[in-house]
Amino acid sequence: MQFQPFVLKTILSALLPEDQSSATSPSLTTHQQSPPRLPPRNSSLSPVNLTRSLSASSTSSLFSGKVTAESVETWDKNVYVGTNDGYIYHYLAADLSLSDDEDESPQLIQKRNLGVGKKSVERIVALPTISKLVVLCDSTIMFFTLPDLSSIPHEIMAPIRGVTCLCFDEGNSSFQKNRVSMCAVKRRAVQFYQLGDGAVLERETSLPDGAITVCRFENHLCFADTYSYKILDIRTSRAIDLIPTSKGNSDWGIKNSSASLKPIVTVVDKGEFLLITAAAGAQSALGMFVTSSGDPTRGTLQWPSHPRAIGIHFPYVIALLRNNTIQIHNLLDQKLMQSFGFTRNMEVRNLVETNGMVFSAPSILDMSQSLPSLATTFLITRDSLMTLAPLPLITQVDSLLDTNRVEEALDVAEDARNTIVSRRNERMRYELEYIYRKAGFIYLGETLFDDALGLFLKGNLDPRVLIKLFPDISGPSSESDTPLLEEKLNDYVDGIGNINDIVTNSLQKNYSVNLNTPEDEETIQSIKQMHSVLISNAKEILVRYLVKTRPKSIKEKKFDLKKAIDTALLKLYSESNSEDLYKMLRTKNDCILSECEGILLERKQFYPLALLYVENKEYHKALDLMLKIYDGPDPDTRFGGVAEVAELLSRLADPTLVLEYVPWVIERDPSLGAEVFVRMNPEVTAKFDKAQVLSLLEKNGGEGIRRYLEYLIFQCEDHNTDRHTTLATTYIEDLSGMYEKNLQDVLGELETAFAVASITSPSITFMHFLEKRTDDASNKILEKILEFKYFTIERAILFGRVGEHEKALETLVYDAKDYIGAEVYCIYEGKRVCDSDASGYNQPKSGVEAEVEAEESAIISSIANGPEEISTQSLSEKLFHKLLEVYLNMSKSGNAMLPQITRLLDARFSYLDISEVLQMIPDEWSVDTIHSFLIRSLRKTMNIHLENQVLKGVARGQNLMASAELVQCYMNEPPVVITPELTCAVCHKLIGEAIFACETKFGKRQIVHLHCRSEES
Repeated sequence: MQFQPFVLKTILSALLPEDQSSATSPSLTTHQQSPPRLPPRNSSLSPVNLTRSLSASSTSSLFSGKVTAESVETWDKNVYVGTNDGYIYHYLAADLSLSDDEDESPQLIQKRNLGVGKKSVERIVALPTISKLVVLCDSTIMFFTLPDLSSIPHEIMAPIRGVTCLCFDEGNSSFQKNRVSMCAVKRRAVQFYQLGDGAVLERETSLPDGAITVCRFENHLCFADTYSYKILDIRTSRAIDLIPTSKGNSDWGIKNSSASLKPIVTVVDKGEFLLITAAAGAQSALGMFVTSSGDPTRGTLQWPSHPRAIGIHFPYVIALLRNNTIQIHNLLDQKLMQSFGFTRNMEVRNLVETNGMVFSAPSILDMSQSLPSLATTFLITRDSLMTLAPLPLITQVDSLLDTNRVEEALDVAEDARNTIVSRRNERMRYELEYIYRKAGFIYLGETLFDDALGLFLKGNLDPRVLIKLFPDISGPSSESDTPLLEEKLNDYVDGIGNINDIVTNSLQKNYSVNLNTPEDEETIQSIKQMHSVLISNAKEILVRYLVKTRPKSIKEKKFDLKKAIDTALLKLYSESNSEDLYKMLRTKNDCILSECEGILLERKQFYPLALLYVENKEYHKALDLMLKIYDGPDPDTRFGGVAEVAELLSRLADPTLVLEYVPWVIERDPSLGAEVFVRMNPEVTAKFDKAQVLSLLEKNGGEGIRRYLEYLIFQCEDHNTDRHTTLATTYIEDLSGMYEKNLQDVLGELETAFAVASITSPSITFMHFLEKRTDDASNKILEKILEFKYFTIERAILFGRVGEHEKALETLVYDAKDYIGAEVYCIYEGKRVCDSDASGYNQPKSGVEAEVEAEESAIISSIANGPEEISTQSLSEKLFHKLLEVYLNMSKSGNAMLPQITRLLDARFSYLDISEVLQMIPDEWSVDTIHSFLIRSLRKTMNIHLENQVLKGVARGQNLMASAELVQCYMNEPPVVITPELTCAVCHKLIGEAIFACETKFGKRQIVHLHCRSEES
C-alpha cells in the first residue's frame, strides 16, 4: 500500500438555477435577509471549530443549460464561483470535515452580475489582508469588497482594461504591510501595482512579445510568450530566455493540429519556478524546475500528455491531464504518489489554486483538531466543485494497524516520511510518532522485542510507559500527572497487559499450553524456562531503551522523567549486580532513594546502597555503611576501602561529621587521614583547629603528621616555629633511619654524600623545606641536625640560613664535595643549594660559545641590572672569592682541585675581581693555567669601560641639547625683574620673599604667588 496524500471531497454539487440569465446589467441578488459579517482586515484562516464535513445531497446538475463554471476562489468558508456568462456566485459553506459523514449543503448567499454581458469570468482572487476581491473578466480587472462583493468606486480603484493575464507576488513580502503586489500583463507590457486602500501603479516594463501566462516571486517574474519561457528581473528589467514553449499536434488529441498548447508556469518555493514543456516527439510532457536566475534544480517530472493545469501543494505537484485524470507527484524525489481517474460524465474542466478551505481531521490524535488540513487545490467539473483535501497520514495508517498489517503501515509511514518539509513538519512528525509507537506495541505484544525497540525510539515513546509494563520495576517515579499516550493507544496498551501477561499470552498462542493447567512436567518446565528467557530479553530491551533516552531527558531538562529512568535502571542493574550499577551510582544520577533503598537492602547490595546514600547527601548513613562493609566478613571487592572513605570525608563541608569518622581513617592509614584535610576546600579546612588535627595525627605519628605539616607550611604558609621544628625533626628521624639501613648498599654504588642525600624524594623535600625557614627555626633545626653525620647538604643550607657562609661552603666542598651546589650557594647568597638550573650551566662549554656566553653574562650582570641586582652581586662576589679561597686551600695538598679552580674562574669570572684573584693564586702557576680567565676578565673590564664612555657621551650630548634649549628660552623670554613694589596678579599683594611663578596669560606675562596659582588652577 502506498501513502495517499489527498482525498477528493465535493464542495458544491448543485447551483440554484433561478435568475441565471435574467439580468443584463450589473445587479446583485441576495439570498439572505442580511449579508454575512465582514471579517477583520488581518483575519486569517482559523482551524478552530471546523469539525464537520460537507457533501452533496442533491442529484441535480451544478449548472443547467449552457452556463458553466470557469473559475473559483475560496477563503475561510466562502466560495466564489465565476461562470461563463459574467456572474459570480457566492456560497457560504458549513464546517468541513474529512470524515465520510454527510453534513449540511452549502448556502448560496448571493450572485453578482459583473455587467460585461455573457463574458467568461477568467479568474477570481481573494485578498483577505486588504478585504478585496480581484476579478479578471473580458480582459478587465475589477475590484470588489470582501465578503459581500460590493463595488468599489472607480475614483478609489478603477478597473484596469486590456489585461491578458495577471499574477500576485507569492513571496508574501508585502502581505505583512497590508499591501499586495499585483502584476497586470497587457499586450506589450507588464504593469506593477500596489493594492491597499487603492490601486497604485508603481512601474511599467516593456514586454515586446507579451505574455500568455505569468507568475511572480518577489523580484522575479516568470512568464511565457508564444516563443519561449522567460524570467524577468523586475529591478533591472532584464529578461532571460529559458526554453521554447510547447507546440501542439494531433497526438495531443486536439482536432486542430495547429493549435498551440497553453504554456504553464507556477511558483514552487522560494525563488523556484516550474515550467511545463513537451518532450521529444510530443508524446509526453516534462516539468522543469528552475531558480530565479534560470538555473535548473531538482530533477524533472514527466506526464503522459501535456497537462491542462498545474497546482502546487508543497511538496506535491498536482497535474490535470487531458485524459481526464489527476496525477500527484512528490517534487522532493519526483515520484508519482497518487492518481485520480474520472469518467466522461464527470469531465474535469479546470484545476484552480485558491486561498484554501479548512477541513477538520478525524480526532484520532489529540492534536488533530488543532492542526487541521488546508485544501487549496480545487477541481471544476461539469456538474460539481471538488477539492483535493490533504489526508492526514494517521487516517490511512491507523486502520492498517488495527488489522495488524504492521509492515504495510510502516511502508506507508516511510513514504510519508519522505515528504516531510519544514512547513508541515510538526503535524507529520506527531502522526509518524503515533504510528511508530502503536506498531511498536503490536510487536511487543508478539514478543518481537528488538523490532519494538527500534519503533519506540522512532516514536519517541515516553520511557515511563514501558517501565509501567514491568510490575517489579515500576513505582511512584513512573507515574505522571499528564497522559503519556493518546487515549486510543492507551486503551490498546491496557488491553495487552503487563510484560508477564504479554509473554504468557504469546507462549499460549504459539505452543497452545496453559501454564495453569496440569501438563507434562517436562513440557511445563521447558515453557517456564522460555517464559523466564523472554522476560529477561524484555528487560534487556528496556535497559537499552532507557540508556538511549537518558541523555535526551538530561538535555531537555525533564527532571521527573530523568528520575524515573535512573530509578528503573538501578532496579534493573541490581538484579544482575552488573558493573553498570556501580558505574551509574558513581556518577551524577537521580535515583529516588525511597524506591531503591529497600530493594538494595533486600538484595544485600550494601556498597551500591552506600553510593546511593552519598548521591542523596545522606553522608552519615553512607559512612556507617562503608565502615561496616570494610570491617565485615565479606567485603565488596569494588569498594575502595579506607581510600574511598577518606576521599568522601575530604568532600564534606560538615566539620563535626569529619571529626567523627576521620579517626577511623587515621587509625588504618595515617597518610590518608592527613590527606582528608589536605584535599579539602580551603574554606572548609579553615574551620578546623590545627592543633586538634595535629593531636589526632600524633596518636599514630609518622607519615600523617609529616604530610599535614607539609601542607600547613608549604601551601598555607604557616610560620609557626614549633611546627617548622616538628616537621624538620620528622624529616631527620625518617631520613636518619633510612641512611642507617641503606648506607652500606648506597656507598657501594655512589661516591658522594650529595648522591646519598638524593636517593629519596623526602631528602629533596627536606632540602627545599630548609631553604625557606626563618632564622629562629633554622637555629633549632641546626642544633638537632648536628647530632647526625649524614646531613651534609642540609647542614650547609642551615649554615647559610644563620649567616655562617664560610662553614656552609666548607661543608659543601670538604664534606659533600658538591662543587656545583657550592656555586649555586654563592649565586643565591646562601639561600639555595640544590637548584642546579641556577648554576649557569648543565654541561661544560668551551671555545667561542663559552666565551660569548660569559661575556654576555658579565655585561648584563655588571651594567644593565638595577641597584638591587648590583647589591646582590656584591655579596655574591664575596662568596665566590671565599669559595675560591676554599678551593685553593684544598689544592695545597695536591693538584686534584686544579680542574675545579679553572672551571670556577672560567664560568664565574664576572663575579671575581681580577686583581684579587691574582693575589690569591700561587705564584708558581703559569699564565697558561689562567689565560682564559684573564682574557674574559679583561674583555669584561674593557666592555664596562667602553659602555661607560658611551653613556658619558650620550649624557654630554643631552646636556648640550638642554643647555641650548635653555639659552633659546632666555632669548625668547627676557629676565623678570622683581622689585619691592611688585604685586601678585591674583591676590594683588606684594610678592616679597614668597615663592613666585612667571606665567603668560592672554598673551601677557604676569607674576603670581605660587600658592595663588595653585589655588586658581
